[in-house]
Amino acid sequence: KLGIPVIIADGLAGRDGQNISIRGDHFENVKIARGICESDGVIFLSHVTGHMQAGFAGTLKNIGMGCASRQGKLLQHSGTLPEITVEKCIGCGACMIVCPANAIGIKKKKAMLVKERCIGCGECTVACRTGAIEIKYDENVVKFQEKMVEYALGVKKALNSKAVYLNFLEHVTKNCDCMSKSETPIAPDIGIICGTDPVAVDKASMDLIGIDKFKEMFPEIDPLAQIRHAEKIKLGASQYELAEI
Repeated sequence: KLGIPVIIADGLAGRDGQNISIRGDHFENVKIARGICESDGVIFLSHVTGHMQAGFAGTLKNIGMGCASRQGKLLQHSGTLPEITVEKCIGCGACMIVCPANAIGIKKKKAMLVKERCIGCGECTVACRTGAIEIKYDENVVKFQEKMVEYALGVKKALNSKAVYLNFLEHVTKNCDCMSKSETPIAPDIGIICGTDPVAVDKASMDLIGIDKFKEMFPEIDPLAQIRHAEKIKLGASQYELAEI
């Protein structure tokens, strides 16, 4: 027991985010959890695994997805507009109240989406308490990785680079820790990679485990796409030098 408090960085409702300007290929601004933005510095601990959309999940995935507000997470996952399941809608109007584009109205006690006005921000999906509004997760895997990395850049900018990144290369499994069941490791335990460049930390982790292992598990996904885009947007560099401690 460490006695460390648990802080929900984007608030209990997932709406407490802050816009960070990055001017990326997919986002001009990213929505980072306010608790992260207001931190003096962060030590990021990431358990490395495979991932069904990114191929590889380490620091870039952990900070890009994990430090986004709930709205930011939705924007990374989807390239489509929200859809309303009328049968689930109770007509409470919560979605209409939070919509910044006035794209939702109530008709016959059911929410209705005006697609021409919708900006795809995801606010309505967060506000809906019955699950009547959803965004379909059909994003291209390369674009998903690039969006994820652009959010990681937003995190780095929000912290003004005051961060240290640790990747745990232990019990590395095919799927991420979101899965409810335990899986057999795909590689022996290696140890912990630590550094101040998140791109180098992830590239070193890929190399030590073996990039081919991730490509074999997810042959349709190139996990190096996230590394290439990270270098393109100047998040970090893939070159590294290991010093064993």
